[in-house]
Amino acid sequence: MTEGYRYVTVASGSVITLVSPALNVAVGAAVFREPFPPLAMAGAAVLIASSTVSVVWERKDG
Repeated sequence: MTEGYRYVTVASGSVITLVSPALNVAVGAAVFREPFPPLAMAGAAVLIASSTVSVVWERKDG
């Protein structure tokens, strides 16, 4: 994973880092039937929304 950061921008790397925990919880809930409480869903939604805004903002500037 850290080798991949060499080939992306700082903004893209931070988006990957932010979204990883949300995806891990979602995969755990889907594959292993782990609980995915509403507060965790809200947190994942905030992370994904902020990452989306960051990507859109970067594309608009760049």
